[in-house]
Amino acid sequence: MVERKVLLVILISIAVVASGLALYYLSLPRAVGTITGTVTQVGGVPIEGATVTAGTTSTTTDSTGGYVLPDLPEGRYTVTVTFGTVTQQKEVEVSGDQEVVVNFEMALPGRPALLSWFNNKTGDDDRMFLVEPGETVAFTVEAANVTRFEWEINKLLVQNSTNRSFTFTVPDEKDIWEIHLTIVGTEGRIHHEWVVSTLTEDEAPTFFDYFVDAKYMNRTELDPWGRPLPEWTPSEGYSPMKVSRCFLEPTGTGSQLEAASTTAYGTWVITFKSPTGYFIPPRGGAGPRTQIYYYFIIGPTDIYFYNKETGGHNYFGRYYIPTEAGGAHQFDRDAGFKITRGWYKLTIIRTPDGWFYAYITDIDVGKTYLQFRGRDTEGSVSSSIKINIAKPLTKYGLFPQVTMYVDCFTIYKNRYLFPEKSAVYRQYVHNYQWRQEPREDPRQSYLYTYWEYLKDSTNIQYKRWYNRELNWMKGKNHYWPVYRDGIVVNGRNVTLADIARMVNDPSLFSYDPDTRTAVCYTNLVLDEGAELIIKNETLRMHCNSPGEHEFAVLYGSTLRILDSTVTSDNGNYFTWRFSGTTHFGYYLGAETCGVDNINYVSFSSITIENSIVNNSAYMFLDAPLELTIRNSKIINLHQVDTGDYSAPSGEPLERKMFVKGAKAFWVFIKNYKIREFNIDNVTFSAAPGEGPIDYTFILNCKNNKLNVYNSDFGDGRIVARKSVKMGSFWAEEWPTYYPCKLGLVNCRFDPENLIIGSDDASIIVKYYLDVRVVDENGQPVEGANVTVINEVDQENYPPENLVIQPVNSTHKKGAFLYLYEGFPIECTVTGIDGHTPLPSNRTGTIIITDYVLDESGKREFTYTIIVTAPDGRTATITDVNPDPTWYRPDPNTPTYTITIVLESSES
Repeated sequence: MVERKVLLVILISIAVVASGLALYYLSLPRAVGTITGTVTQVGGVPIEGATVTAGTTSTTTDSTGGYVLPDLPEGRYTVTVTFGTVTQQKEVEVSGDQEVVVNFEMALPGRPALLSWFNNKTGDDDRMFLVEPGETVAFTVEAANVTRFEWEINKLLVQNSTNRSFTFTVPDEKDIWEIHLTIVGTEGRIHHEWVVSTLTEDEAPTFFDYFVDAKYMNRTELDPWGRPLPEWTPSEGYSPMKVSRCFLEPTGTGSQLEAASTTAYGTWVITFKSPTGYFIPPRGGAGPRTQIYYYFIIGPTDIYFYNKETGGHNYFGRYYIPTEAGGAHQFDRDAGFKITRGWYKLTIIRTPDGWFYAYITDIDVGKTYLQFRGRDTEGSVSSSIKINIAKPLTKYGLFPQVTMYVDCFTIYKNRYLFPEKSAVYRQYVHNYQWRQEPREDPRQSYLYTYWEYLKDSTNIQYKRWYNRELNWMKGKNHYWPVYRDGIVVNGRNVTLADIARMVNDPSLFSYDPDTRTAVCYTNLVLDEGAELIIKNETLRMHCNSPGEHEFAVLYGSTLRILDSTVTSDNGNYFTWRFSGTTHFGYYLGAETCGVDNINYVSFSSITIENSIVNNSAYMFLDAPLELTIRNSKIINLHQVDTGDYSAPSGEPLERKMFVKGAKAFWVFIKNYKIREFNIDNVTFSAAPGEGPIDYTFILNCKNNKLNVYNSDFGDGRIVARKSVKMGSFWAEEWPTYYPCKLGLVNCRFDPENLIIGSDDASIIVKYYLDVRVVDENGQPVEGANVTVINEVDQENYPPENLVIQPVNSTHKKGAFLYLYEGFPIECTVTGIDGHTPLPSNRTGTIIITDYVLDESGKREFTYTIIVTAPDGRTATITDVNPDPTWYRPDPNTPTYTITIVLESSES
């Protein structure tokens, strides 16, 4: 019995050891290998979407035709590739820890195949190289299964035939040209392209990628200047990007790539396209969006972005990092437009002073528009760029064909590629007029066929959506352009001499270099984004009848009149035409989607310094981004009405009627944030026989604080009116009003001519305070602290200084900058002469309010002044009551001084 127990123990021990050995061997790492390779057509064209299988492991090829089958145990495998009805197989042996490359070349029936390509410039298959202006370059391909060849130059079709060769004559200019070839077969299309340039290496873009090699990673080819192509990194959590057609397109619900870029100032250019054109999903504004996001500056704390989506909306702004610092700052105010099926070129320019410009070129029609301009001085460092293409409609199972393409990335660091200078006598859009007539864009006719299949849909939501969009196409857009002829100026830093040289017709525009005087015999127009500088010169507008010609300052343009005179050439006045509510701007929007919020603004920069504007009318400054009028005269003004008030009933009509009326000089600041507002030392006057005219200020002072300084309004009427938001959006209601608080600091006017033109409007009359502190012997006391307190309403109308700067205000949709003039000042210090600081000391001077006039009447203020000398002596006076005798013709020469005597400490 004992022996049997011993034997049993031995057997159990052997079993345990054997089991342990088995477990040990099972736990050893097994040798595995990888099969990788590419699947192409005959000739090397990648096949995307082919299924590749080895054993139980399967995958699909990407846009380069590549595939990877990882973690395959050692052994022999049959690798099977299937694409459509075509299947190929290869046998392969996989050894542990090895990568086996297995490439497939498939002949696809009816599908075109590119066999070879050639150009006669380099004499080989090079696809990117430099050329000379005027030379001809022949491009040739060999291909199989072809029905035709479609040749494009910079996204425009130039040859559609069976010709496998194309000859390109290089234009006599500095540029980059993309020669794109689509090879069409009975069973599909394949793509190939070349890029040539006349730019030297010094002129070349800092960043260049046209995806000529149909790749965005693992690049081997060089750009036209012999530089490596960028390496893009796919973002985690996004679908791979397709690039087989030599441009980027998303997969799944969206794709995102990032590449290195250190440009924070300069020019960024991309092209984009929606192959289905304008598209709003069935859920309308609340529906999912198909769009691109171009993050063109990505820094450690700031990211600047451009967003465009197929439904028309458009956004430009800055993200803060971390987002708790304010989230996003949007400063283009949805400068949207409805896109067609063609390609668009986006050009973004950022100058060292922080100004952003976005231009859109409609490549099909060959016209460039300024989309918007704005200023943001943060974000001076960049490390990368990022492109995101979203396809959320796919996520919802809706319209998978609705997508976006992006191509042609170039970045020019510290180079600013504005439209070239030009001045041409031609037709321009003077305004848009609403008429009850359909205005159908023929480029949108494709929408009928695109949406036709929806009309019989059993989905009620789809049918409603179809009918809504069809109605929009057939007649919603009733705004028709009203044309005039004139000299249209484009480009930056244009001068009067430039205009005369480029027009080259003295009957239209003459310039005398000796007297520095120009005479314009027609309408003069600053095109969108243009800049005209008149410096130490005279411009005369010649009108054969009153108001015959206009000086038009279009959307986003810049006018600088410095030490100069702009006047009429005879007794007939000329008119101004600033973009805004009565003369629409932002023509990109007006021509593609009808008039919307952004069409009611100017977004211009106006500077008039040490100058005279004489004998003009209708100076209606409507929502400028910058307005400076200093040390100047706006004289002989005429009060006329040149505005157009045609509009559909309801909100569009109410917007226009809000500002209807004859105008001499009006300033309208609404919900678009102004970056600079400085009206200082300006003399206004009416033309003889005009009688009292109105100087109307419609100011948004919800967040802004705006003053007019040291100006003389003569016998004119100063009118203050509440402002209004010029467009409702989403759940916001029309009208949304803003309070107007017009500050008049040291201005000359007739008190009887202060007019409160609406409720929630006020005029605040203010003067400079001059306090002189002396001792008992009449000697000035330097360094005395002077504290001023409003005895009636210190909280709302405290003493203020002359500091003017933007302030940051956090909003639920981001952070915005508002202009603030005159910060509260509690105390100032006397100088060596014993006086409080003059206005030349903007921080230390003191301004106090005489009275406030609003719809309830006049409210006056009195003040307490407390003086504390350096030696501790104090003095106080009360009931200081400012009045018009405090007005100073010269702000730095006091006309009224309050003297405070500090008694001897012994007394």
